[in-house]
Amino acid sequence: MIGSLLVPAEEGRYFLLPDDVSYFDALPEPTSEHHVGRFGLAIHPDVVTVTCIGDGVDVEVDLQVVALDAAPGSEGELMGGWDVRVDATWIVVRPGVVASGSFDRQGILFDSPGRYHLALFGRLRPHEGAASDRAREEHQLLIWPAGSARS
Repeated sequence: MIGSLLVPAEEGRYFLLPDDVSYFDALPEPTSEHHVGRFGLAIHPDVVTVTCIGDGVDVEVDLQVVALDAAPGSEGELMGGWDVRVDATWIVVRPGVVASGSFDRQGILFDSPGRYHLALFGRLRPHEGAASDRAREEHQLLIWPAGSARS
């Protein structure tokens, strides 16, 4: 596991992007989109937009990032306890990071460029006891080299 992050998702989204990208005035058109309702991944050149489940403007996302060497073994067991799942492939030519909706760095995803499979799981969290008025969600992002198989 790479780790746990509390990611501010301004306008209901946050980003996965190369480490040297600091801001986009306008995001390029996505080359592919993978959504279940609002929740999902939009793959753009050099950046991935992650859209939250809820329609709140500002969302706090408890994000678990797990790096794997190969595709996970049992697909059925992965879905346990999660409301939604989306999958995509991202080709990145520089190290990748997680960034908030305002492009503030939150954590490193991987050090090596390459072609990665992304499996994103999500669920809403109860709002009681939250430290702020933001909506809360839990996301888990599994990352592994695309084309790799469990041996």
